[in-house]
Amino acid sequence: MDEFLKILARQVHCCQQMEMLLAAQREALKQTEDSETVRRLAGRIELLTGELGAAQQAQREFLKAQGDKELMEFLRTGTQAERKRAAALLTELQRMIRRLRKLGAQNKEIAAMGLRYVQFNMNVLSQVSAAPSYGATGEDARLAAGRTMFDSNV
Repeated sequence: MDEFLKILARQVHCCQQMEMLLAAQREALKQTEDSETVRRLAGRIELLTGELGAAQQAQREFLKAQGDKELMEFLRTGTQAERKRAAALLTELQRMIRRLRKLGAQNKEIAAMGLRYVQFNMNVLSQVSAAPSYGATGEDARLAAGRTMFDSNV
C-alpha cells in the first residue's frame, strides 16, 4: 500500500506543477510579445505530461501485480490510516484534474483568440478574406499555392 500511496502522491505533485505551468502559460499567452516563454512552457508541460503518464502506467502495473482488477478492491486491503490517506490523495487528484481541464480550456481559448487576431490582420493587410493557409477563402489550394499574402501591394 505504501508504494501505491507514493504513486498517488507523485501524480498529485505532477498535477500541482502542471497547474503552475498552465497558469504561467496563460499569462504568457496574454502578452503577445512573449512567444519564447510560451514555447518554453509548452515544452515543460509536454515533459510533465509524459511524467504524469508514466505515473499512471506505474499505477496500472502496480494494481495488476497485486492481482486486483479495481482500485476499490485494492484499497479495501489497507489499514484505516492508509485508506484515509489514499482517499485524501484521490480527492486532491480529482480536484487538480478539474482545475487543469479548466486552465487548459482557458489557454486554448486565448490561443484561438490570438489566431483569429492574426487572421484578421492578414485579411486587413491583403485586403481579401484569408483562410488559415493565407490563401483567399474559398480558393482551391492548388490555385492559391503560388500566391502568398505578400503578393498584394499594401
